[in-house]
Amino acid sequence: MKASIIAGGRFVLTDLIKRELESSDYIIAADSGLDYLLDNNIKVDIIVGDFDSMSERAKKISEEKKDSILVFPKEKDYTDSYIAIKYAIDKGYKDIRLFGFVGSRLDHTLNNILFLDYLNNLGVKAEIIDENNKAFVLEGKISINKECLGNFNYISVIPTVSEISLTSEGLKYDVENLLLSPLKNQGRGISNELKEKNASISIKGRGGLIVYSKD
Repeated sequence: MKASIIAGGRFVLTDLIKRELESSDYIIAADSGLDYLLDNNIKVDIIVGDFDSMSERAKKISEEKKDSILVFPKEKDYTDSYIAIKYAIDKGYKDIRLFGFVGSRLDHTLNNILFLDYLNNLGVKAEIIDENNKAFVLEGKISINKECLGNFNYISVIPTVSEISLTSEGLKYDVENLLLSPLKNQGRGISNELKEKNASISIKGRGGLIVYSKD
């Protein structure tokens, strides 16, 4: 069972995002994320947030869906994005896609990216996806090929919470047991590419952020 959350950051309905939303069992709008769903005629199951940033049109729709909204005060301890994530977890979803989680506010964007570590620690599979990136946390090993990457060209590994050991095979710049640390980050894991038809990445440690991206 997969849930998708749409927040108020940047949102472009690419083919990938459309497929992800169509295959989702439950769709949550976090505040102004509802505007994106309305713009693209995508059905929403629940609307959460303080409703301080959505359009008047979205507010009117929300009022009509009183059985499908959770309103929170503007002065609160948690962001709308976290409230939506917590709601999905409480509903029992272990596979969550996050859209509109990257935007012009760097503080919100960084905080949202760190949600991936939070969710991984809870045993929840989660990905942040936008028109240029897909990001997720890896502990262990994954296989990668062109089908996995889709339209993305680059593969980056970034330590987020602790030192990790990175080993790769089949990439343009392969490494073996390369130590990466958020405290000594030198950009060693950035902008790798596929060299072979099939490749793999192995991470030992917690907090290995994998980013597939394109310019």
